[in-house]
Amino acid sequence: MARAFAKAFYNSSVWKEVRESILKRDSYMCQMAGCHNPAEEVHHKKELTPDNINDTSITVNPDNLISLCGKCHKIITARNKREQGTEDILPVVVFDESGYPVIADSPLGYTN
Repeated sequence: MARAFAKAFYNSSVWKEVRESILKRDSYMCQMAGCHNPAEEVHHKKELTPDNINDTSITVNPDNLISLCGKCHKIITARNKREQGTEDILPVVVFDESGYPVIADSPLGYTN
């Protein structure tokens, strides 16, 4: 969910057009190595902050954007929170190929 400072940006026609162009660029497929799921989200590699929300080299730069499925996006977001020391959620748990729960260590690199 978008934070308050970014809501207007994410509701803008500029973002909606850029988002669609990134999904098309990536053939509507998640770009995480090893993932073959359809992309549902467009992720900012460099996180949006109140200080950079008006910087188009970050907000709409195709080099800063990647298409991800919901699962990979949650994994990356959780990892970023851990790295920044702002994690306020439980570890991300995903299921391996056999259906067993494992804690996600990094995008598609699970600990077990």
